[in-house]
Amino acid sequence: MIQKIIIFMLLLCQLPIFSQEHKHTQLLVFTNPCIHSLDGLPLGIDGNAVLDMRKTLRKVREMLFGQKVGNKNLGNYTFNTNQFSIRQLVELEKENPHNSELTAVLNHAKQDFIKLYKPFIVKMAPAKKLLINLINEFCEKRARHDSVLLSWSSAKSGQEFKAFNHEIKSFAQLDIFLSDLMLFLADLINSCPKACEQYNEWFQKKNI
Repeated sequence: MIQKIIIFMLLLCQLPIFSQEHKHTQLLVFTNPCIHSLDGLPLGIDGNAVLDMRKTLRKVREMLFGQKVGNKNLGNYTFNTNQFSIRQLVELEKENPHNSELTAVLNHAKQDFIKLYKPFIVKMAPAKKLLINLINEFCEKRARHDSVLLSWSSAKSGQEFKAFNHEIKSFAQLDIFLSDLMLFLADLINSCPKACEQYNEWFQKKNI
């Protein structure tokens, strides 16, 4: 039992750092009763969903900050023959407003996110109404009352990414949206101990 607890805490500690401003953020435990209708259940948040969310966290972090290559981070996106992260492109966008090449890179980054996240959205469709309650709690407790997560999640099923494309018109907006999403997913994982235990059991078997 003690070994399981230690492994569980280590795995939580391995969650990617969201950004420097969120480095020391205390994770939430959602209190909305609907969390109990999700945690550990196949049509809710089970061990496989935790695995999917952890993979998403890593990929989104790479989009935002780049991939570690040697002693520096190399961005995923090419602009003027150089590689940039979304966080770096936010600054370039300030210096080059209405740049058509940057707009093309933004559209590429948005498509990368859609390709990454669409399978999870489809998988979680049966639990969408419950997840909306948790997103509302997240935005209330995190004081993110204008988060695109709110309008994005409340879009009709199958229309989420149409809403995403409508709402996200700049790298600055994409940065904020992805940062909110990362923190929400980390809070969601932290609020699902049964699902985390399922994930831990899979992780231990995988490494035997």
